Amino acid sequence: MARKHKSAGIRSTIAAIRATEGGEGVSECPEIALPDNGKHGAEDRPRQARESENWVQLMGLLRAAFTSMDGRIDPPSSLMRLKISELQEIAVRHEIWVIGDPVIATVTLSERPGALYIGKLAVVPDRQGRGLSRRLVALAEERARAKSLPELMLETRVELVENHALFRHLGFVETARRAHAGFDRVTTVEFRKAVLAGEGGEV
Repeated sequence: MARKHKSAGIRSTIAAIRATEGGEGVSECPEIALPDNGKHGAEDRPRQARESENWVQLMGLLRAAFTSMDGRIDPPSSLMRLKISELQEIAVRHEIWVIGDPVIATVTLSERPGALYIGKLAVVPDRQGRGLSRRLVALAEERARAKSLPELMLETRVELVENHALFRHLGFVETARRAHAGFDRVTTVEFRKAVLAGEGGEV
């Protein structure tokens, strides 16, 4: 469940976002999004996942994050059906960034027409509240600028309204609502954020 911090407005939950080819939903992975003062150590700097990554441990982090949305969203997330070999393929075809060894936070970035898609954003519980999720979103902005992509894009499930509020707080704007195949109601909400040239700081 989302944790509220009255002293900081929306210092709410950050999400674990599913980002395969067709996009998916969002599962809740609570983290208070504290301001990042840039005074983080080298061990907290994002690095790109490579062939030698501990894929079993990374998959365990993602599955633990997505377990929290069981019973909240419909249809269920397909994350639990994802195989390690498929996760490795995503790292080859797109980008998976991680923090820590063992991994304590992760995000997947994939190019879409005119946008960089943010997905699979997750932070382990005992490292939440330290700005790691915010840092990975900042990394996504840097990567979008490097690829000359003008926007960030993500998708979250319609039920996870606390995530909608957080994304708006981080500068994202709702741009579309869609239904999964076979559903006659909205299941997914799309958010986008403009990436301004020359902006951004340390990640």
